[in-house]
Parts: sequence; structure tokens; C-alpha cells
Amino acid sequence: MTVKFRLAEVRKERGMSQNQLAKASGMTLQNVQHLERKAKSVPFETLNTLCNCLKCTPADLIEYTPDSEVQQ
Repeated sequence: MTVKFRLAEVRKERGMSQNQLAKASGMTLQNVQHLERKAKSVPFETLNTLCNCLKCTPADLIEYTPDSEVQQ
């Protein structure tokens, strides 16, 4: 299974910069950059904050691909 965190894509679709998202969410710019590059897990509180700032749902930010569809 592959799970992709689509924060950068959704942020760009909403026309926000990383700096704008950082300010709106109360996170540091470095934290936003880390989440966009290397997120392995995201706490529910952080996910909730991001969804509120981006006016989206967790389903918009998380993309799941079952093993049967992952190219090897």
C-alpha cells in the first residue's frame, strides 16, 4: 500500500504559499516544509489545523493506493 500526503498539491490548488500556510496554521515555515517533503505520520491535531486553514477534508490531503495498483 502507498499512502501519499498531498499537502503541497492542495496548498498550491488553494493559491497559498508555504509562508501563508505557516502563518495561518501557527506552524513554522520549516514545519510546513518538512510535512510537504517527508511526512511519515501527521498528528490528528495538525491534520485538523491544516484542513481548517486549507478549507478541505483529510480525504483531500491523503491519497491511498492499494498494493494491487502500485507498480513494482
